[in-house]
Amino acid sequence: VLASAPPPNRKRVGTPLSFDEARDVIAAAPSARARARLLFGLTLGLRQGELLALRWRDVDLAGPRPRLAVTGSLHRETDVGLVISVPKTEGSVRTLGLSPEHVDALKALRSEQAAERLAAGATWVPTDHVFTTPRGTPIDPANDRKHWFAWLDLAGVRRVRVHDARHTAATLLLRDGASLAGIQKTLGHSSIRTTIDIYGH
Repeated sequence: VLASAPPPNRKRVGTPLSFDEARDVIAAAPSARARARLLFGLTLGLRQGELLALRWRDVDLAGPRPRLAVTGSLHRETDVGLVISVPKTEGSVRTLGLSPEHVDALKALRSEQAAERLAAGATWVPTDHVFTTPRGTPIDPANDRKHWFAWLDLAGVRRVRVHDARHTAATLLLRDGASLAGIQKTLGHSSIRTTIDIYGH
């Protein structure tokens, strides 16, 4: 008896949130920082490290076409601390257009951050990061992960991995009619084959 052909080699898709779940999580965000973090993760599909590495100099809100540039990834190295490295692949370096909702979220976050800078006084650390602690320092990925689960719990949504925000963004883009080529560019995959392997089904 001939064995059946092996299934195609597909990467794990993960467990994306539904549209309603993503909307509820964003709506329940307890701060401007949390709302922007959730909105950008769930709609643009930035990797956790890419989000936490964003600097204000990477963001253009004044031009006719607001956008942000993804240029690095933040992670913790043993005996070194938090560092920003080059993105995962060449395709990960990308520029993404921002919707009016994204722009409003960033403006609210900038106002919240300015208030925190005043409250922190001399203890404020000027790092230029978009997502910071109340003292201006970068957010450790481990703490971001704890916040992520707390936000899901606050919204009454099932717990999924931080990386599943990226899969959520891809499935919502597919739901809205985006092409696989468009999703490849948004997610920063190195090739269309990677996107097809994950989302082609």
